[in-house]
Amino acid sequence: MKKEKYQDHHVIPVSLLGHDWKENIVRLSEKDHDIIHKTLNLPYHKIRRFRLKTNHMVHRNSQKFVRELKKIHLAFFENSHMLPTRLQNILRNSIRDQVEKIVKENSIELNLPQYNANIFKWLNSYHYALVLR
Repeated sequence: MKKEKYQDHHVIPVSLLGHDWKENIVRLSEKDHDIIHKTLNLPYHKIRRFRLKTNHMVHRNSQKFVRELKKIHLAFFENSHMLPTRLQNILRNSIRDQVEKIVKENSIELNLPQYNANIFKWLNSYHYALVLR
């Protein structure tokens, strides 16, 4: 019997300014990791355009910067509905945990979505928390 291999996956990719926080890294089987990367993918030119547009921004939590970050994150996750539900839940839970980390560490008062709200509601809270921190 072949032993299944696992890999670490950044839910919000480092290339899209995801952190190396434990909340942003999930352990997935090679098969699940491959499914996510085939489903959630951005062409390099979109990532490059984002970087060129935002590299000069010194204050990374400025509203303008976070607005651009939100656009690229929404584009990255736009096909998340095509993933199996269990993988959607893993991604959503990771983003939710990141929001909760930012809120707690920065003592932010923020109305958070319901615990099992969809990934896009949690992404919205993630970006809002970045502006407030």
